[in-house]
Amino acid sequence: MHADFSVELGRDDAALELPWSSTEPAVRFYDLKSHPELLQQIPEAVTYPELGAFLARINAGGFPLATAKCDAWRSREVTPEEEIFGDSKFVSYIDLVFEGEAERWSFEKHEAFAKDLCRLLSQTPEIPAAVEVVIRRCYYHEVNDLPEAAADEAATDEAVAGDGDEVEKEFKADDEVEARDAAGAGEAADVGDKVETEDAVEVNDAADAKDADERPSGVANREGADRVDANERTEQQADVGQGMKRRVDAGQQAEADIEKAEAAERLDMTFADERVWVSGPGEAVSGFCFTAYVTGFGDSDHEPRLRWQIALALLQNALVQLARN
Repeated sequence: MHADFSVELGRDDAALELPWSSTEPAVRFYDLKSHPELLQQIPEAVTYPELGAFLARINAGGFPLATAKCDAWRSREVTPEEEIFGDSKFVSYIDLVFEGEAERWSFEKHEAFAKDLCRLLSQTPEIPAAVEVVIRRCYYHEVNDLPEAAADEAATDEAVAGDGDEVEKEFKADDEVEARDAAGAGEAADVGDKVETEDAVEVNDAADAKDADERPSGVANREGADRVDANERTEQQADVGQGMKRRVDAGQQAEADIEKAEAAERLDMTFADERVWVSGPGEAVSGFCFTAYVTGFGDSDHEPRLRWQIALALLQNALVQLARN
């Protein structure tokens, strides 16, 4: 049986998310390791019992691997290289992940495992079937088990969010102060108008009795009051200006945070043997996974599926043997 592996970790290559979801409620990730009874919720496992048995064995308790996604289908799209095996085929794929975190983040462990798996499968009898293993990127959404750097970043984000709440409270307090100042200024203006009216009446009544030198003094007093009012308005405008400046600074900080998140999402992941924290919406830890394509070929209706069954059983046995070692 033909067996080979490849690596697809480029920016535009397919990647897996765990857990994953879809637009169809019935098509979703099921944690079969923790809830094996959910196996019956997977249509492919029900339609193809051989695939269901494979999923049950790999997700058994204590086994170092788990499955994340699968599918199976018939096809007559045979490539020129596959024509020697027949004119039709039966294909399935299964996404596999390590249970241990140290293995999930290690490209070297994935590569070594894929090499050993293909070595075992290549020792099986020659049949018109193939197993192709692809090492891919996987984004693990595990909030309860963050790496240390991610936990620090999460704490920082929480602190920033708290600061944002305090700033918002400060803005509201500033608005209330401005409103009270404006109301007070209005009441003061009404009182001032009333006082000026009363003064005018008194001045008219006693105009003949007052000395001409008192008029400049009255004008000077009003000019002084006007200057006081002008100073108060200037201070109020300064307070409003400070509040607007704080809003502008907060808006600029928010824009900077958004740009930082977008830059992190555009980060080009490397092949490094370490966890990479991807911040922003849908936070995840970047690791690796396997996609195993199992194909059976033939010329009749039943041959492709029969040979697919054999290849799937051989893959299961090889995985169990590697796990024991």
